Amino acid sequence: MSFVRTFLLLIFIPFIGFFVSKWAIYDTNKFLSKEGINYTISQLCRPDMLSQFPSLQELCTVVKPYFWLKYVSLLSGAVALLL
Repeated sequence: MSFVRTFLLLIFIPFIGFFVSKWAIYDTNKFLSKEGINYTISQLCRPDMLSQFPSLQELCTVVKPYFWLKYVSLLSGAVALLL
């Protein structure tokens, strides 16, 4: 029984991280849309956009951990499934 609980936690915790990151990115995109910006945060933080508009660097620095959380949660969930 203990193994089952541990396994469920190993899978459940990455899902929480993934959905928190998706919510934060969605919320940021919604804010950008409300401000009249027709780009998503993923599009704004691409290297070619950052080279054209260096002022976006600060925004991307703030949002980058949410992208990391998303990818690390996926990786963690995949590793938990492999265990």
